[in-house]
Parts: sequence; structure tokens; C-alpha cells
Amino acid sequence: KKSGIGLGISLIRKDCRGMSQIFIQDVYTGSPADKDGRLRKSDQIIEVNGKPLQGLSLLDAYQSFRSLKAGPIVLVIKRGENFLTISVDQDNTFFDSLNRSSTQNASAGTV
Repeated sequence: KKSGIGLGISLIRKDCRGMSQIFIQDVYTGSPADKDGRLRKSDQIIEVNGKPLQGLSLLDAYQSFRSLKAGPIVLVIKRGENFLTISVDQDNTFFDSLNRSSTQNASAGTV
């Protein structure tokens, strides 16, 4: 039984000034995040339900999403120089796989 809840976004980890940061790589068409319309490609995810993502591996960031319970997700997003707090409803149709790839400075996965 899958217990993960999904938004329909893919994540990428980038090393910025020596610290791992998590960014939205893509927002899937038709997903809860796409229907909501506020999350965008290249947004940096600072927190998920109060849990900071800075310094986490991509797998740990993915687990932060996967362990969420049903209900809205509150994200703190950095877009450019602006910080936004966004509450997004979830659906349980994602999290079927985590596609990870690594380069020298980045890795990616799906939530």
C-alpha cells in the first residue's frame, strides 16, 4: 500500500554556495500543483510543513514529501528574492517512483 501523497512536481537538488538546495524542476500537467497554479519551475522549496529542506539530499527531501499525511501542504518558496507561503492540496496518485540522476552539482527526483 502506498502511503505517499503527491503534488505532481519533480525536484532537483543543486549545490549553491556549498549548501544543498531543493528546487522545482517541473510541474506536471494536470497535477494538483498544476491545477493550483502557484508553484513554478525553478522555485526553491525552503520548507515543507515547517521542515527546512536546506542541506538535505534529494532522497531526504523526497522522504519529507512522502511522509506527509493527507491534507494541505504548506510550502515556503523562494522565487527570485521573494519568499512565498503556499498551501497546496494533495492527491495520492503520485510517488510511484523516484527517478534519481546525479551530476557533479545536481540530482533530480519526482514527488
